Amino acid sequence: MRELENTVRKALLLSRGYPIDREVIKQAIAFAGPSASAADGAALPLSQQIGCLLDAARRGELEDVHRRIIECAERELFAQAMTLADGNLTRAAHWLGITRLTLREKLAAFGLRPAN
Repeated sequence: MRELENTVRKALLLSRGYPIDREVIKQAIAFAGPSASAADGAALPLSQQIGCLLDAARRGELEDVHRRIIECAERELFAQAMTLADGNLTRAAHWLGITRLTLREKLAAFGLRPAN
C-alpha cells in the first residue's frame, strides 16, 4: 500500500498540474525501483531507470540520483540473490560477500522477505 501511495505522489509531481497519462505513470513507477513493474508487467531496464532519474534531476525534481540508483541496483541484487538461493540467507550472503546479519538488515531496509 505504501508503495502505491508513493507512486501516486510521484505521478502527481511529475504531471506538474497536467492530467496524469500513461507516460507519467511509467516514470513514477521507474522511480519506485526495479521491484516495481511497468504497465506491461516487465521491470524497466537499469539504463531506462537511470535515464528517468537523470531527466527528473535535470527538471529540478531530484538531487540524489546517485543514492537512488545505487539503492535500486542493491534492491534488485538482493532480491535476485535470495530467489536463486531459494531463501537461504547463508548461501545468498556468501555469494554476495557479506555477512548474514548484513543481508538480513538490507532485506529489512528494502522491504524484502526471505522465501520460506
